Formats: sequence, structure tokens, C-alpha cells
Amino acid sequence: MAKKRSNNEGTLYEDKEKGGYRVQLTAPDGKRISKRFKDSGEAVKWKNDKLSEFGKGQYVAPTKMTVKMWRTQWLEEYILPKRRTKTYEDYKALLNNHLLTIDEVPMQEVLPYHITKIYNAMRKKKLAESTILKLHSILHNLFKQARISRLILINPIEDIERPKAVRPDIVTIDEKEMQLFLNAAKGTRIYTGIYLLAHTAMRLGEILGIRWSDINFKEKTLTVAQSIQRTKANKLSAELPKTENSVRTIYLDDNILDVLKEARQRQIGDDDLKHSKYVTCNNKGTALEPRRFAKEFDEIRAKTGIDTTRHGLRHSVASILIDKNVAIPEVAALLGHADQAFTYRTYVHPRKDATKKASSVISRALNTKKAKPRKPAQDKDKKPDK
Repeated sequence: MAKKRSNNEGTLYEDKEKGGYRVQLTAPDGKRISKRFKDSGEAVKWKNDKLSEFGKGQYVAPTKMTVKMWRTQWLEEYILPKRRTKTYEDYKALLNNHLLTIDEVPMQEVLPYHITKIYNAMRKKKLAESTILKLHSILHNLFKQARISRLILINPIEDIERPKAVRPDIVTIDEKEMQLFLNAAKGTRIYTGIYLLAHTAMRLGEILGIRWSDINFKEKTLTVAQSIQRTKANKLSAELPKTENSVRTIYLDDNILDVLKEARQRQIGDDDLKHSKYVTCNNKGTALEPRRFAKEFDEIRAKTGIDTTRHGLRHSVASILIDKNVAIPEVAALLGHADQAFTYRTYVHPRKDATKKASSVISRALNTKKAKPRKPAQDKDKKPDK
């Protein structure tokens, strides 16, 4: 006969009909939980563990939801409405390609071992560590949301060592090379875009998304509000910028404003472009294809012999600003970063003459005019020698 318990303590009794011991509990959601054990000690431990979970608010109701079911729901409900289409497509492709081995595993049964096995399989395929790191970040957010949604109790990703991606070798250029590159770009249809890139460090998609309505000539500001992206569906799409911090307002000095005014006058004088809403556009006045910008950029690079990329220019601007003693928080704000440490860690590169500069500083410090050695202090109580 079951022993009567006080409220919320549950019931443990010997199951004489089927053998063993059975525990019955009422979960916080009101549902009845029942489980049978062969050993009374195991039954007591399970009951006490569950009651402890109830008391700490850690109870998670059993669910048959699999990894595939949850990742599909997570992408549709938490990523697609808030992120760019391209980001959604990239996440979906990574998850589809690498989670096949655990797709049918219930979410509540996923262990760190399962994820580590996936990472090792990716390494065997010689995939870049940066790709593994990207998947790691996606999975961390996927399981984090599952925990917040009370589908799982513990995020298995938190017990896995974070993959370490090798920092890409990005070539940066100095102010003189930047000016040479800008001079070579004059007269091309992407000159205004390159000029903005060199003066604001915006991302390429953000530059292609700038509309004349985003510029306030009176207040001397530019609002970064959208980004032009080519989606996997092969459509040119105006998306939200990369992150929340990417939506920002950038101050424009008179030099930048003059370049923008000249660009607008050129468009007004062209029947095909006078109604264009984009600062950098194609021959029909619509948004310029990112791949087309890249092709023309590479032509200028080949012409000048300056070894840099579109993203390399963005890194160059950050390095130049910090070399000029602009504070990291201000550089991060310009780049649209929320994490200032990320800005410093990723976007700051030593100048080509960094070792020469450092060597000169220490040399000057150690080779200044030698000071006369100090005379040893005399003991006041010591009598002079006769």
C-alpha cells in the first residue's frame, strides 16, 4: 500500500503486480509523471532529484522533439524574422550539411559527445576551422533557445571547447597607398563607393545599399539602414544590415559631402540615372550587383598593383584610425561592432614599419645623453677621515 505523502512530495510504492517500485509525481505544469524502477534506492534518488528540479524551477517536461524538428522551427521562428535572408540561408545550409547524423536524436538526449563527433568529421574532410567555429556559434544559439523554451535542461555546447579559428591573413594598406588607390578609381562608376569605403569603413553591402534619402546634407550625416545582398535564390535583395549595431548614423565631413554632391550632379545629368535612388548604381539606376562592384574593384587593384581587397580596405581604415590614436569605442561604433574587444582583436593590424618605429623608440630611450652618476650619499654620523 502506498504511503501517504504531504503535498508535492509524490508517491513511492512497491508494484506487486509488475514487480519493482513505482514513483508518481505531479510536475509544475500539472501533468502526472510516473516511472517504475527495479531497485528502491534508484526510485528514491530519481524522486528526490525530480523534486529538487521542481523546487529550483529546473523541470523540463519530456518531449519527443528531435534535432531536425527543432532546428527547422528555430530557423523559421527565430532567425528568418530577425536576420538577413542570406544569413538565414547560410545557417540553414550549414545545419543541413552537418547535422544529418543527429537529426533524429531527441533534443533531450543530445550530448557533448555527439557535437564533438560532428566537429571531428568536419576536420577529417579538411574543412576550415573557421567553418567549424561558425557552426559552433550557430549550435550554441540553437540549443540556448531550446533551453530558454524549456525543451532541454542543459545546453550541451557549453561543455565543448570552442574551436579556434586561425586569423585570416588580411593585407592592409597605409594612407599613401589608400590615396593612390582612390586616385586610380576616379572616373569609374564605383569611385563614390570606394571613396565612402575608404572614409567610413562600411561593409560592401552597406555601401551598395546607400540611398540618397539616407543622406542628410544639412546635418552632415549618413544613416546605414540596409545592405544589398545576392541570396542563394539568386535574387538581389535589400536586407537589414548584418547586426543591430550595424544600423548606425555616420558623420560626414565636408570632403565626403563634396564627393557625394558631385556624384549626385553626374546622375542628374544622365537621363538613365537621374531618377536613381542609389548612390552607387548600375547603368539603369538600380542597385549595383556586388559581384560587379568586386570585378571593377579588382580591375583597379590590378592597375595600381596595390594588393588589397574590399574587406582589406575596411581593415585598413580601422588600423589607420587606431594608429592616429582614435579610441577603440569610436572605431567600433564606426565599423558597426557591438564588441569593442572584437574590433581590436580582429581589425587592428601592425603597420609595415611597426618594428622600425618600435626599434627607434627604444633606441632613443636607451641612447640619450648619459646623465652624470650620482654621488653616493654620505652617512651624517660618520666622521671624515683625517
